[in-house]
Amino acid sequence: AVLLAVNLERLDKKEEALALLQKHAEAYPNDIAVKMMIAERQISGDEQNAIATYEKTLELNPNNFVVLNNLAYLYTQNGRLKEAEKYAKQAVDQHPNNPDAVDTLAQALMKQEKYDDALRYYDRVINDSMTNNEIYLNYVEVLLASGNNTLGRRKLAERKFTDEEIVSRANSLKKQYGL
Repeated sequence: AVLLAVNLERLDKKEEALALLQKHAEAYPNDIAVKMMIAERQISGDEQNAIATYEKTLELNPNNFVVLNNLAYLYTQNGRLKEAEKYAKQAVDQHPNNPDAVDTLAQALMKQEKYDDALRYYDRVINDSMTNNEIYLNYVEVLLASGNNTLGRRKLAERKFTDEEIVSRANSLKKQYGL
């Protein structure tokens, strides 16, 4: 089912691929790989169903790192911050230095105004070799939100951004925090 769905997507038949995966999931409700594929496809356009799919997948395997992290991300996006924090902590416990997992947890903490906690987690993964500028800007935003404008300003100045979306976000942070 996974291989067939991937090939259908390569042929630009995304709706057929999703329908195939959903039909397979109905026939084989314990197929975690297929459930994860369904949820990944739902994230961008159908968050509530993605949440439901990930929740069902988590029932089958409560220690699935990807599911924990993605569910935490979706909960954060939907304002379910305590749940997001719980699942993100479980993901970070499994992979304490994974930048994506740390970012998910730190974002849930930031939205709860737990800035010091968020910064402690970011300190694990933010360094000169950090290549993910989105995570880097999330870190800078926590610095600024916590009132640490001097360090936030310095961190922004240390990086040269080239991607238009990232440059726009960096400029937006500068404007928002009067830098």
